[in-house]
Amino acid sequence: MSRTLRTTQRDDSNTVLLICDDEETVPRARAAFDDAETDAALQLARSPEEALACLRGCGQYEGVALPDLVLLDLDMAGESAYETLDAIRDDPGLKRLPVIALTTSPDREEVVRSYEAKANACMRKPTDEESFAEVVAVVDRFWLQRVRLPPLSR
Repeated sequence: MSRTLRTTQRDDSNTVLLICDDEETVPRARAAFDDAETDAALQLARSPEEALACLRGCGQYEGVALPDLVLLDLDMAGESAYETLDAIRDDPGLKRLPVIALTTSPDREEVVRSYEAKANACMRKPTDEESFAEVVAVVDRFWLQRVRLPPLSR
């Protein structure tokens, strides 16, 4: 598929895209970002298709800046999380986008698989508001304040 690469203008605020289809996780994430001492905004995609449209600037997302970071719920139905990660890593304009995989699985193979799929990190998926607040704080302090993120273009 051929697409024109274009740079999207960004402001100084940070955006985190959460790709998650779990109805219980979404309100926890929103509450954690709303209550956190961060300037990062939470953007939500409830399906792989919506996430890729957002990341590629298609349809209703045309002109929307790329997020600074993606939180990808590995617990989505079927293989859709890994398919989404593969699509991000296969796209020349998105492959440098930092992706943090979230999983509730205690299985070490899930962690190994996420790194083999080129996730930048794998974290335990928060299961309550307090643990989600901790994840938001860590993501903000490390990924958004300390790490030098690469320039991105579509």
